[in-house]
Amino acid sequence: MPYFIAVYDVDQKRGGKMLKLFRRYLTWIQNSVFEGELTHAQFKSLQLEAEKLMQEGDGVVFTKCGMNVTRNGWRWGRRKDNVHVFCKLSNAKVVA
Repeated sequence: MPYFIAVYDVDQKRGGKMLKLFRRYLTWIQNSVFEGELTHAQFKSLQLEAEKLMQEGDGVVFTKCGMNVTRNGWRWGRRKDNVHVFCKLSNAKVVA
């Protein structure tokens, strides 16, 4: 399955609805930032549902990382579940 990073920027009035929508499909990383695997059908469904919520001036960005992705990166600060984190993300592969 392809791995995605998704970011949205919407008016504050729609932020809560967009958050709930994206959390149904992806892992919440940071304010308006999500990541995870999506099938083509899940991606299209998320895209269509997000478009219904969006109004002029709102935006969504999806980055498709492909399949068999190796995650390299660092994360520090507080996660959304309020756990303090400073770690190097593993080189574990996301395999389809």
